[in-house]
Amino acid sequence: MRVDIVGENFDPVATQQVGHGGGVDVDSSFRAFLGAVELMDVQWQAPDRLTAIVPAGVSGGPFDLRVVGPTGEGSLPSAFAGSVARPAAIAATLSAPARVELGTQAEVDLVLTNTGQAAVVTPTVELLADPGLAVVGLPGAGDSLQPGKTVHLVGLIAAESHGPATLTLHATGQDAFDGSTVEVRKYATVQVVTPATLAVATIPVPDLVSVGQSMDLVATVTNQGDVDALAVAVSSPAVTGTGGAVVDSVPPPQDIPAGASRTFHIAAHAISPGAVFFGGSATGSDAITGAPTTVQATWDIVFVQAAAQISARWLTVPPMVAPGQSFIATLGVSNTGEALARDVAPVPNPPSVAAAAGSASLTASPAAAPVDVPGGSTVVFSWTFTAGGAPPDSLTLSAGATGADANSGTALSAGSVGSPAIAVQTPSALVASLSAPGGALRGDTFTATLAVTDTGGVGVNGLSPSLTIPSGTGGAQILSGPTPATQNLAGNSTVSFTWTCAATVNGAIALSAAVSGTDAVDGSARSASAGATVAISDAVLIASAPLGASTTFAYVFDFNGRVYLGPRRDGTGGVRVLPDGSSPQPFTLTFQGDRVNGNDNGASNGPFPSLGSTNCTPDTLQCGPDNENGRGLFASGIVAGTPWLIASGARTNSILSHVYATTDAGTAPVFSYDYLANALAKETRGTSSMLVFHDRVYLGFGGTGSSRPTYVVLRKMPSSPGSTPAVGVDVMNLRINDVSGVGSTALLNRNTTQMQMIDSQTGFNDLIYLANNGGIIHSNTNDPLPPAAGLVPPWATSTPNSSTYGAKASITTRKTFDLEPADKAFPQMAAFGGRLYAARNTTSGPQLWVCVPGPDQKCHPQDWTLLAPNGLGDTGLSQFDDPQNVRVTLLAATSAHLYVGYNNIAGLVLYRSRVGAPSSRTDFEGAAGCDASQAPSSCDGLGGRGLGASATRIFDGRVLTYGGKDYVYLTAGTGSSGFRVFRLVQ
Repeated sequence: MRVDIVGENFDPVATQQVGHGGGVDVDSSFRAFLGAVELMDVQWQAPDRLTAIVPAGVSGGPFDLRVVGPTGEGSLPSAFAGSVARPAAIAATLSAPARVELGTQAEVDLVLTNTGQAAVVTPTVELLADPGLAVVGLPGAGDSLQPGKTVHLVGLIAAESHGPATLTLHATGQDAFDGSTVEVRKYATVQVVTPATLAVATIPVPDLVSVGQSMDLVATVTNQGDVDALAVAVSSPAVTGTGGAVVDSVPPPQDIPAGASRTFHIAAHAISPGAVFFGGSATGSDAITGAPTTVQATWDIVFVQAAAQISARWLTVPPMVAPGQSFIATLGVSNTGEALARDVAPVPNPPSVAAAAGSASLTASPAAAPVDVPGGSTVVFSWTFTAGGAPPDSLTLSAGATGADANSGTALSAGSVGSPAIAVQTPSALVASLSAPGGALRGDTFTATLAVTDTGGVGVNGLSPSLTIPSGTGGAQILSGPTPATQNLAGNSTVSFTWTCAATVNGAIALSAAVSGTDAVDGSARSASAGATVAISDAVLIASAPLGASTTFAYVFDFNGRVYLGPRRDGTGGVRVLPDGSSPQPFTLTFQGDRVNGNDNGASNGPFPSLGSTNCTPDTLQCGPDNENGRGLFASGIVAGTPWLIASGARTNSILSHVYATTDAGTAPVFSYDYLANALAKETRGTSSMLVFHDRVYLGFGGTGSSRPTYVVLRKMPSSPGSTPAVGVDVMNLRINDVSGVGSTALLNRNTTQMQMIDSQTGFNDLIYLANNGGIIHSNTNDPLPPAAGLVPPWATSTPNSSTYGAKASITTRKTFDLEPADKAFPQMAAFGGRLYAARNTTSGPQLWVCVPGPDQKCHPQDWTLLAPNGLGDTGLSQFDDPQNVRVTLLAATSAHLYVGYNNIAGLVLYRSRVGAPSSRTDFEGAAGCDASQAPSSCDGLGGRGLGASATRIFDGRVLTYGGKDYVYLTAGTGSSGFRVFRLVQ
């Protein structure tokens, strides 16, 4: 074999001959020896390389190399070894599975054999794969592969993408003898396939069922892989949702070839209504790997409905009918289930008829049928019946129904039901009556009521009333109504309709009402009409002698929204009415005994049923707790937001000791006492006036003692059964008797009248004004206190200093009980429009005074002027030119008007202001708004002279507010018969 010898200084030698042509000879001959064996065909190639041929058969070594050349020789120890054995060679096999599932790993067998006689050293093995396969692992072949030896390696591959892929085995190494490279390549083809993959399509059959109905849950399972799926089984589905169902059975497993489908049927049935969801799975095994393959199976929602269930009931059956009339009767067939009920029809059609007495009958044609009835719905079958025969009788209809459940086809039946009895009666007929108050105030509203009655037995529907005011000397307008606007009326019953009207012009008006409707059975027309008369005036009588003919006098006031009238002549009670005078309720009075301080009446320790009456027998229950034997005061007031009833009697001798109060709003109020004897002057006989001011009760008393009149303030209301207020703390005598003009013990201008009292009192500009025959005074604060010893009480004179005032003497009286306004010099005062008005009775006749306060808002003597003086006769009086107006007995102010009233033998007279600051007679009006300056000949008083009731005297009057409106209420009469109660135009 040829070898290369590599070294240096392999230089040839050149020799030039002299002569012989001068040529140059080059000596490049070299010889080489391996040990003793000379190499053949040694050739010079370059200064650093020679080539030679090793003779055949050279074996063994290593041999030293010796090279001999033209310039010398050199050697290399152990430079060569030789062998006659075969070189190393590798034989290989590559074994791989024909199919590998995507996403799985597989083993590959590699077998390497050294078929040479030299070892293969540093063997390496590579396993290369096309895309789609990945080599996961391959062990090494070791340090060497000895001649004739075999190594078995197992590699691991992973399938990554679908399709064919080539595996390449590349094994290399070096011949252990000569270091030459030894290599081999082998190839194998692998198909990457998709594993068995299941997909499922489901459908419930049907998807709308009734409770108890069977279902077929169909599942079609498809193998979408390249490998068969073995023993595919569908699990029993889970049931969820608001409804309920039960799985009855599941089918056996099936093999599903690659790309093929198999259908499974699952039996179930519904058990409760609602939405039902089925969910399960299909599971098999991969034919190659044996790995399980599963797919979840869900079915579309199945709606389970409550099974259709029908029932029948009668909807509209007239309660009564008249012979010859036709009516519609309706039978409702309801499906109380959820499933549709189909082909529903009434049975029988028309219904059967049963007559109780056998004298009446009904005929009708069949109703349209059958119809479908959705769940929860009702279908109405109707028949037009015509009544026959003779009343009275009672008829009953009977019918049921049949049908089928639309989901399951199950037959349905509704049992026969009987209708309410239908009375066969006489036909309807209307009768009407119209009611309205006999009198109404001009400018006020009143109610007209139409009562409509069906005197027949059938009833009238859709009653529609109307009201007109066709004629009359007065005037009125309809403001609202009718209420209700329409109404059905049962047979032999009554319904009422109301209108609200406004009285506009004094006089009588005629109201005309009409009503129409239709017979409740056959719809034929019915009608009726009625009328009423209303007298419109400036004063309305709301009660006439409500306490009997013997009670000729009464106070009038409000307590808890009702008008109170009393006391009764015997002092035991009174009567209360609604603001319009309706709903009268008698009430009794009970006064608790004072077991601490005692009572003068020896008949009892209490309670006492009366506050006393004129000429009662002492020491009997006819008299009051202290033997009160005369009428005192009966009134009401609001203290700290609480309404109180307040009462006090009168005595003809001795002194008054108690006043009484209660918050009891019932018809038998029980009064608690307040023992005031320690605060009252001697010979205090009775209570003459009261004012509730700043939650304090100011009481004026009449008396004949040396320190008169008495005026106390009650600062604390009594508790049950009574109280003894501390003098100077809870009750105070304000010592009005020491005030100039009005008191008997004043330092200057003493009032010497034998019987003195506090005639009237009022609040004005946050001060108290009070008056009696001695004049008018006012407090200097809103909480006047008794003066300190030796000091003058904190009150100021307000008595007019006009000569017109001084020219007349105030009236006086010796009466200590049963007082009337005509007995008082100043019966009333009233604040109106920022001014203070006072009514005065003089011995010559009545006067009206008005105070226009100055900047300090107090009424000083010079601030008063005579109001509405006469134009004829005594011009120092205020009589509206009528000399028969002998006493002024009413002065009251609403928010809009000032009212003045006079006792008159020809009939009491009333006027009211028509401007905000009246000063003259022209500023007042009388009946129907006439100019009071034309009185008495051309302008009568409000409500006419005597208020149309021949009343000559006013007993009490005040402004009460109801429904946001101010009204003047007054009691009046002749004094010889029962009093009457009037309400004046607003």
